[in-house]
Amino acid sequence: MYTFKQLLAEAIGTFFLCFAGIGAIVAMSDPLNSGIGLLGVALAHGIALSVAISPRSSSRMARLE
Repeated sequence: MYTFKQLLAEAIGTFFLCFAGIGAIVAMSDPLNSGIGLLGVALAHGIALSVAISPRSSSRMARLE
């Protein structure tokens, strides 16, 4: 059962990163042409990671001591 949890977490994480990355790349394409560039794609990946990690961090882990 522990392996199933690991596989599920890996699948959800991969989905978040692919969803954010592909969405940012599509926003750069000609029909939308939002002009976000490479920095916008990198920020989309960073925000996806921070959103995925933040609910799992406790207040004890979030403090810098």
